[in-house]
Amino acid sequence: MAAMAGSIDRERIVMEWKPQRSGWIEERNFDIEFAETPEGYHVRVRVLGFPPLEDTRNVYPNAALAEKGALALLSSQFPGTPDLEDA
Repeated sequence: MAAMAGSIDRERIVMEWKPQRSGWIEERNFDIEFAETPEGYHVRVRVLGFPPLEDTRNVYPNAALAEKGALALLSSQFPGTPDLEDA
């Protein structure tokens, strides 16, 4: 078992999450974060008072598609329409 655990650790990727955009959905503040890897952009959304929402199925080729994916993820979990703050 120890050998198996070691191989899993080597395969684990440490992602550096960077804030991209902020906004509101209903009365909740949210932040969109990206982690860029050689495969593309990974997304997660932090909503104040809730655990982070991370898209573990999709990797996006560019920042614009990653932002759209993050907004779709947010909309799938919370009622209302996300309103991004001006960049």
